[in-house]
Amino acid sequence: MKKMPLAILPLMFASSFAAAADDCGKVSIADMNWSSATLMANVDRFILEHGFGCEAELVPGDTMP
Repeated sequence: MKKMPLAILPLMFASSFAAAADDCGKVSIADMNWSSATLMANVDRFILEHGFGCEAELVPGDTMP
């Protein structure tokens, strides 16, 4: 079997990520009441919406008010 040139590998990975972005639909992200968890949930939502074209929503994820 011939060795695949290294230049082709990034194209293979890029095409697999494009297919994954097309499959992304509605995503729910748990938003805890800690400041750091809220920050990370919002970062995740931003990346999913703007980077992958998903419909991301934050839902309450804590058990105590």
